[in-house]
Amino acid sequence: MLKNQIAYKLTFYIILLSVLIILLTATMQLYLNPLITNAISILLFALIIGWICHSLIFRHLKQIADYGERLDLDTKLSLVRPEQLDELQGIVNSINQLCQSYKNIRDNESNAQNLLDTALLGLGLWRSDGQLLFVNPAYAQIIGRNVEETLQLNYWKDIIVGNDAAAEQW
Repeated sequence: MLKNQIAYKLTFYIILLSVLIILLTATMQLYLNPLITNAISILLFALIIGWICHSLIFRHLKQIADYGERLDLDTKLSLVRPEQLDELQGIVNSINQLCQSYKNIRDNESNAQNLLDTALLGLGLWRSDGQLLFVNPAYAQIIGRNVEETLQLNYWKDIIVGNDAAAEQW
């Protein structure tokens, strides 16, 4: 039923657009330059098509996106249905797997960060321009500073001695 209503609305909008363009074109041809008449007709056509796209497509996509923002990824969805597998069950299963994947990623990320922070070997990551992106406490201790102070330094200017900097840069 909903598809029929949308089809009826779309047909109505197209007929309305056609009538408006015909009336405006006929009226303007008597008074204006044909170039201006064509430009106004194209503008009206573009406005109606834009309005139709907004009312039939973009508004619904925004509603779906707004619902997706409110969805809590830590909750597990359940579906009470008979023993038949259908598309909705597949979607629910996919969402649950996605939630579990996000949880696993967060856990792995915290484990990796903990491993880097507790490493006895000094580890640092910097960009080619020398800005430090990550240093662990052992690296900061090697250069005699804490982690926050070390991240403010530039690898090429502040950490490496002048003669060694030219040799290390490619």
